Amino acid sequence: AVFNWIEESVSTNCSSVWYWNNNTHDDELSLYRVPVRADYISAYTGLRNTLPSFNFSDLKQQKGDICMYGDSQMRNLLNAIGGQVNQDTCFPLLQQAFKGDCEVDGFRWKAFRYPYEWSFESDMPGCSQVFVNFGQWPAGWPSSPTPWTFAQYRVAVHDFIAILIETRSRHPHLRITWVDTNPHPVMSAQASCPPTDWRFPHVLAAYNRIAREEVLATNGSIGFIETFSISFPLFDLSFDMAHYQGPVGIALANVLAGCILGAGV
Repeated sequence: AVFNWIEESVSTNCSSVWYWNNNTHDDELSLYRVPVRADYISAYTGLRNTLPSFNFSDLKQQKGDICMYGDSQMRNLLNAIGGQVNQDTCFPLLQQAFKGDCEVDGFRWKAFRYPYEWSFESDMPGCSQVFVNFGQWPAGWPSSPTPWTFAQYRVAVHDFIAILIETRSRHPHLRITWVDTNPHPVMSAQASCPPTDWRFPHVLAAYNRIAREEVLATNGSIGFIETFSISFPLFDLSFDMAHYQGPVGIALANVLAGCILGAGV
């Protein structure tokens, strides 16, 4: 069967976000190989994006800590920020090798894979902004033998957002933003029959659509960052078949920086 799924929120034109800075690959944003090794990223350093860029040093002027809850997706997003803020001391690819997070002044990361793990007051006192996501584990192999259905995910997100709103009621100056679940590169666990990992593009896009609808229902009490449509055109550009750094990581770091600085994207 030919995989021809198109998500309405994802542009079918890669060049709406990504382009080559030297114009030598205008018609081929993919180099027709799956770059699952870190050294392959060098072949893509010519990629540029049309997103607004921000001065990462401005992040050091923020009052209060930026706190990030999530799995390795959010840890790698923190490391992408660290790689821009502390280029001499933070090496994102090395950090992922031992599942570490860079020390970035004003930023903290907390492992968070499922809603029941939320414990804000004890985990992250002193936060001024919180960025949170769960989606990879509910759709991935950790939830075997089956992933969360869309109905299960909606209930979980709905109930969790109620907890976030209650958290904000106790901390009225706290900003909380939901972050999209990133696309996941296709791997053998998805290609097996039956699959043992279900992070197919259409599944994660549906998760994101559900989360977006639940966030919008808060009428601005909770924010939302869209990352799926940015990374999906290059969803195979992963240094370890799961996470993004290189041009995609920097683009996602820019989106986060824009939200932190109040500029949006």
